[in-house]
Amino acid sequence: MQKISAELLGAGRILLDGNPVSLPFKQAEALVYYLLVEKETFRPKLADIIWGDSADEHKVQSNMRNAIYVIRRELGRDFLIGASKNVIQINPEIRIDLDIDRFNDKNLTDFSFYAGDFLENFYLKDNEYYNEWLLNNRQHYRGLLQERLK
Repeated sequence: MQKISAELLGAGRILLDGNPVSLPFKQAEALVYYLLVEKETFRPKLADIIWGDSADEHKVQSNMRNAIYVIRRELGRDFLIGASKNVIQINPEIRIDLDIDRFNDKNLTDFSFYAGDFLENFYLKDNEYYNEWLLNNRQHYRGLLQERLK
């Protein structure tokens, strides 16, 4: 089975079996990052977080279907699953190595993989919801680093 690694501390990078994955648009990348952290979410909430309060609900749903298609094409058909009609999650059977999971280990003494703030320099233009989520995570991990270094 495939192995996915994600470096969220620093610039942000997704690796599939050691090879960098490049998603063709930022919303698809943002969707993967969000699900890597949150594990699962309701589809309407995910649409709101990634595409904001778009007036055209049909276009948002079309964009989300396209993003999911692109993600599955790049990371494998079974990468994203629907736990129910309204819930989407990363397949729990897929091995995922997240740097933030290692960083959350309270016994950690080696912080050398801490390459910078959470998804440093990544944002979605004109999207306050996603950018607020990013900012909250940046503050959390920066605070955790400061606490650990004391």
